[in-house]
Amino acid sequence: MVKVRSFKACLANQANASKIISPPYDTLNTEEAKEMAAGNEMCFLRVSKPEIDLPAGTNLYAPEVYQKGRENLLHFRKEGYIVDDTEERMYIYMQKMAGREQCGIMAMASVEDYENGIIKRHELTIKKKEEDRTRLSDTQNANLGPVFLAFKDGEGIEKRMMEIVHSTEPYSLVHGHDSTDHVVWKCSVEDSQYFSKEFEKIPCTYIADGHHRAASAFNVGKMRRETAKAAG
Repeated sequence: MVKVRSFKACLANQANASKIISPPYDTLNTEEAKEMAAGNEMCFLRVSKPEIDLPAGTNLYAPEVYQKGRENLLHFRKEGYIVDDTEERMYIYMQKMAGREQCGIMAMASVEDYENGIIKRHELTIKKKEEDRTRLSDTQNANLGPVFLAFKDGEGIEKRMMEIVHSTEPYSLVHGHDSTDHVVWKCSVEDSQYFSKEFEKIPCTYIADGHHRAASAFNVGKMRRETAKAAG
């Protein structure tokens, strides 16, 4: 049984979404990220690739990089570039590109499912990249990017998801740098509970993209459980 739960997301302020949106951290090198973020204090690369706000030549794995990432995330929240949702829920995220659409549920997955093999992996991770994302997630106390999970069956999930998409206004619609439209809908609490119950009927999920992000989330969860256990 797959465990999927609601969460209280930190969302791009609707007025700022087009300035905040940025590519995944691992699709750009530091210089490319600096160029993309130039002149835009709201670019989320300042949070996901915080070395761009440090002097050139800074070791990418130095402690000050992770601390800068934390400082930038807190700054984004303080200035209202990103805002906390009012309640725990799930979200629908759609990408539109080249006449095609793909759509999915944004929710919390379980680190226990990852540990127990209910979340299936098909790639090995690079130790240094995994450690990097683990340290950043732990320092920021946040998960910055989604892990894309695929699953079989789930007709009820797909049906209700598309009903929401076609009957409600999205929270945000942004035309991204890569000619892709990114659209987000908020689910009601009732729909979120429905999705959670429907996922309990599914035996497993498969990582389609995000093996390093998944591993880092598991690592942080494991460290924090061990810390809590040691503290009694």
